[in-house]
Amino acid sequence: MNRNEEIEKTLSSLDEMDTINVKPFFYTRLAARMERNVSLSFKQKGISWAMLTALLIINIGVYLSFSGENSTADETQQLTELKEQYYPESESYYALIEEYETE
Repeated sequence: MNRNEEIEKTLSSLDEMDTINVKPFFYTRLAARMERNVSLSFKQKGISWAMLTALLIINIGVYLSFSGENSTADETQQLTELKEQYYPESESYYALIEEYETE
């Protein structure tokens, strides 16, 4: 019974509370404000996604431009040019190694 008495006491105290007077059209203004905030957040999200997509495309482009398939061919060509410039009489890389080892 003690529990039921506490519940009744709590409920009766709520009956004594005054109601809050709200200005006219409060809920209409609140709904309009909430809708406006939601629409702004969707616009901001759209701009964020557009910027993220643009950065991703730029990053992919930069990656592809710097990691092309020609990098190995370019390195081989540069090594060949260096060999011809500094060791024109040598036939190959292996010949250079043999000359170095015999010296």
